[in-house]
Amino acid sequence: MLFRRRMVVDPGRSLARPDVHTSRVPWMVGLLLMAMLLAGCEPVQSLNPFYEEKDAIFDSSLAGNWKVKVDSEDAQMELSFAASPKDSDGYEVVLTTHTDKPDEDKPQEGSVTFTGHLFQVGDAKFLDLYPVKYKAKVGLRTISFDAPGNLFGVSTHTVYLVRQEGSHVQLGFLDDDYVKAFVEKNDLPLGVRGSKKFVLCGKTEDLKASLLIRAEKERLLEPDGIELTRLEAVARKE
Repeated sequence: MLFRRRMVVDPGRSLARPDVHTSRVPWMVGLLLMAMLLAGCEPVQSLNPFYEEKDAIFDSSLAGNWKVKVDSEDAQMELSFAASPKDSDGYEVVLTTHTDKPDEDKPQEGSVTFTGHLFQVGDAKFLDLYPVKYKAKVGLRTISFDAPGNLFGVSTHTVYLVRQEGSHVQLGFLDDDYVKAFVEKNDLPLGVRGSKKFVLCGKTEDLKASLLIRAEKERLLEPDGIELTRLEAVARKE
C-alpha cells in the first residue's frame, strides 16, 4: 500500500539523531505548518500507527473541503479529505495554509499531504494522520519534500478525536505535554529513550489501551482542539 510503513519500534531502544542536513529542513517545514494551525500547541507524535488496519473505517461525510478556524486575521487554512486512490478505507488529507504577513524566513504558503485513517475506539472515532509530502513557499523559493523527514529520519503519526455535527467538525488531539506527563507519572514504557524530543514508540495495541481508551478520562486531549467548518456552509453565510 503506497506510503504506508508499519514500523514497530522497541520502547527500550535509543534512537540517534540523524544528520541535520538530511532531516532538519523537512521536519521544520512540517512542524512549522502544524504550529501555524495549532497556534503553539503540538500533538503528540508516534513512530507507530495509532490504528490497526482491521479497525480502519471510511466515513464519506468527512469528504470535501473544510475551513480551519484560526486566531489570526492574516492567515487562512483549509483541510481537504478525499478517498485514497490506493486504500479503500483511507483518506488523502491535505492541509493548505496562507498568510499575508509571514515572519522572516517563514512560509507565506504551504501544504502538508497526509494519509488518513479513521478508526473506532469504544464509542469514539479517531483519525490517524501520517505525513507523506511537505511543500512551502518562502519568499521566492518553493521547498518540497517527500516524507520521511524529521529528527528520527522517519515520519510520525498523530491522532485526533473526531466529533462531527453536520457541517462542523472538532478534532481534539492528544497533547504532547499532557501525554508526556501521564506516561512519566505512570511509568509507561511508551516513549523513546535518549531523546530530547518526546515521541511515542509503543506498539499500536499499547497506545490504544494505555492512551486512546483513557484519553478523555485522563484529560490527555487539547480542550480547544481544531475547529472545522465545511466550506459550502461558510460560503452560504457570506
